[in-house]
Amino acid sequence: MENFLRTIGLVKKMGINGTAADGDHAIPMVATKDVAQVAAFHLANLDFSGKRVRAVMGPRDYTYREFTSIIGKTISKPDLPYVQFPVEQAKQAFLNNGFSEDFVDNLLGMATTIKTGFMNYQTRDESTTTLTTAEEFASQVYASAYNK
Repeated sequence: MENFLRTIGLVKKMGINGTAADGDHAIPMVATKDVAQVAAFHLANLDFSGKRVRAVMGPRDYTYREFTSIIGKTISKPDLPYVQFPVEQAKQAFLNNGFSEDFVDNLLGMATTIKTGFMNYQTRDESTTTLTTAEEFASQVYASAYNK
């Protein structure tokens, strides 16, 4: 969910939220505090050996358009639109805002993969679902960062 913090400048300057990702494809979105809680649990219990991958998928899947709407309501911009940018336009915007080319290429590669539906997510179940909703994130984290 914290990935949405990188678009605060766009929301403030242009009155829109957007990335190169398809706005209508629902994907897992998770707050970093949920990732930290899962990691802390396993480290405290040492219930693993060697390396272990653990999916952490948030409370449910959200579309970028839906997540933008939730953010908009939280910051008193209930009509905040989500705009899908062409990949090259998004790349230039990120580079112009100081992001490294390597980071931008990886980020946009993920956005393109989401758009094509190629992402192969683990099946959501009780063990992969965490608690922080988009509404909680928007009110507890995003609004605070937006209002700085």
